[in-house]
Amino acid sequence: IFSQQTTFAENIVLFKQSTPDKIINQEVSPVSISPNRQRLIFTQQTTNGLNLRQYNFNTGEATNILDLLAGEELLDVNWSRDESHILAITQLDGQRQYRSISLTTSTPSLHINQLFPDAERVLVRWDSERNQDILILADQTLYRAPLNNEPVRPIELTTFAVQQPISDFISFRNEFFYIQEINQ
Repeated sequence: IFSQQTTFAENIVLFKQSTPDKIINQEVSPVSISPNRQRLIFTQQTTNGLNLRQYNFNTGEATNILDLLAGEELLDVNWSRDESHILAITQLDGQRQYRSISLTTSTPSLHINQLFPDAERVLVRWDSERNQDILILADQTLYRAPLNNEPVRPIELTTFAVQQPISDFISFRNEFFYIQEINQ
């Protein structure tokens, strides 16, 4: 479109600018919206502490997912590919905690760190190839844990023969890539 020229267009759709709707009448901290944009995970302060909640845009209902412990801070929320679970990453007393939470069943949340009580470092990611599986790196050993089995039993995949700690990892098409800390 240029100034002083005529422009022709077909099938023009105009949108009315709408005002925002208040969906929750309390102060909240938004955390994560689902990939399909139908649900919102947020934290809400109550008299008992901090709660992790889910708001469903289709039903207009907010439900409690998890009561965080006193002093526990929510760091991040990651959705499973099929949006049936979330991975809540929190910190308590300087230690990172991982919980898998089902959004479709009443299955209690799985506190992943408790599966590896002797591990100095635990990292958790969603498996990019399997909807309801998580990958757990406990120290230098990588495990796969299918969440659709009760009880969850991690399966050892491999142990990385590295001298320095692994600070992060990712899986892609059944290959694993990691970042290693190098002290100089």
